Amino acid sequence: FYDKIDRIENNRAYLQLMTSWVQSIPYDSLEDRVASNGSGFAPPLGLLMQNRGDCDSKAVLTGALGKENAMVCSVPSLSSHRYLN
Repeated sequence: FYDKIDRIENNRAYLQLMTSWVQSIPYDSLEDRVASNGSGFAPPLGLLMQNRGDCDSKAVLTGALGKENAMVCSVPSLSSHRYLN
């Protein structure tokens, strides 16, 4: 991703590019046991290999990519939903 951003730009530009890319991955609830394990979640590598995932899976992938690039990321849990913070 960094080759698409000038070195002068900050982490916000990187985060914007990264989240745009993650959101372009097709949505799938991952509850079908024929197409996935039916758990409703794919870990980052599984999400990339299957090229589909739900909101929780995409949030974890985004957090992992951000953390890998020294960004502080957290995924708070509210009821049955997760929000990237």
